[in-house]
Amino acid sequence: MHKEEMGQDLPFKTLTEDIFIRKFMHGTWPEAFSSVVIIKRHHNIIRIAGIINRRFDPRKVGKVH
Repeated sequence: MHKEEMGQDLPFKTLTEDIFIRKFMHGTWPEAFSSVVIIKRHHNIIRIAGIINRRFDPRKVGKVH
């Protein structure tokens, strides 16, 4: 049985997804993060964390201008 059929991601697939997430976060909010973007995976949940600059208004994260 293949790993993908069992629900396990292959390492290169996980790496590619992590790179995409980091580029998306930095591209969407280029001045927001003062640390690296941390990606935690647990089963089918992906948690994204990082330290946000104080000069960045967190209320603007979900708004489209």
